[in-house]
Amino acid sequence: MKRIVMLLFPMIALAAAGGDGAKSKEGKLGALWKESVSNEQSGNREKALDAAARYLREGGDPYLANMRTAWIHYGQKQYAEAARFYQAAARIQPSAVSPRIGLLNIATDKGDTAAAMKAGEFVLSVDKTNIR
Repeated sequence: MKRIVMLLFPMIALAAAGGDGAKSKEGKLGALWKESVSNEQSGNREKALDAAARYLREGGDPYLANMRTAWIHYGQKQYAEAARFYQAAARIQPSAVSPRIGLLNIATDKGDTAAAMKAGEFVLSVDKTNIR
């Protein structure tokens, strides 16, 4: 029995190390997300954008990273940049409504009726009953 445990010990150690690596990655991604939100809330949008970019570089979900970045740009009224990231998110998740609503919000804020109509049709193409 002692011999079996000794033979299995390296495998157990490797498995435990692999589990910790996954946990630390999730923890790091969560910390980066929180850092982005905290910086945005405190008015430091450049640091919020930086944290969102680091979130993506560290292996965070590309859809969420694009949505986060779009939202921060939208809050700064940087509509061209926000639209670029909302469009990227829509390409990553073609059936998602949120990036399409983001594009509609941009067009509405700008007072661009033609773009709002186009964005509204873009929303309705995935959500036929959306009342927005």
